[in-house]
Amino acid sequence: MGTLEAIRSIRAGFVPRTQAQAFQALKRGLVDEAVCVWRSVNVRPILEEPWDLDEIERLLAKEDLDESTVLALVRIFDALSRGSDKEAALFAAESLNALELRHERRVQRLRKTRRSDPSPRATLALAQAYRALSLACRSRPVLARFYLGEALSTLDEGKSGAMPERDRRSIAVAASAILVELGDPEGALERLASPLARKPSDPALRLAEARARFAARDFVGVARALEAAESERDDPDAGLLDALRECWRRVGH
Repeated sequence: MGTLEAIRSIRAGFVPRTQAQAFQALKRGLVDEAVCVWRSVNVRPILEEPWDLDEIERLLAKEDLDESTVLALVRIFDALSRGSDKEAALFAAESLNALELRHERRVQRLRKTRRSDPSPRATLALAQAYRALSLACRSRPVLARFYLGEALSTLDEGKSGAMPERDRRSIAVAASAILVELGDPEGALERLASPLARKPSDPALRLAEARARFAARDFVGVARALEAAESERDDPDAGLLDALRECWRRVGH
């Protein structure tokens, strides 16, 4: 059978959804070698319409989805649920519920972990899990904002007591990022004020300050924050700071 004919023929029989399935099917003689190659290289951006529901389902099966992928999936599911295709709308609703449930379970696991280990590391992990759950609920703004609030409350609880200064700075950076997402850049800057007073050249703090000032449309403040972050030129993030400064300059104009 020719390559093109082999690929066309799969529509009438077993259709491997992933590269791994195609490889297993090839070993069992269920598909031609060309089908395995086709599945391996036939990749489309998930945001490209018409959406490939098989590819979306494959992505959804992954345990660790990055932020951009979660946002893309939520956007697609929201669009599908509003469409006229009832089967696609049902798929979208079930998929969105599965995505939210996965993040809810992760939050519950980390809450249990934090009860026995109230360390800054556990606090940051739980706050990040709440934020990820907020992203998964992005199509429901009220619920998404609620989970961001839970993330901030977790960080507030975790900042009390004695801890290394590095951990205290990490919590301040995380809290400032959440406040920016909640639309409170001034509050974010307040969270950073004390850590910055103690460690004014810390790159992570200055980048967080730049993010907050950008949200407040203080573009001069953004440039100053990035300049301050560069005061230690031997920092490995220096190249990143150069790129970020240039990006903000372009957006500012």
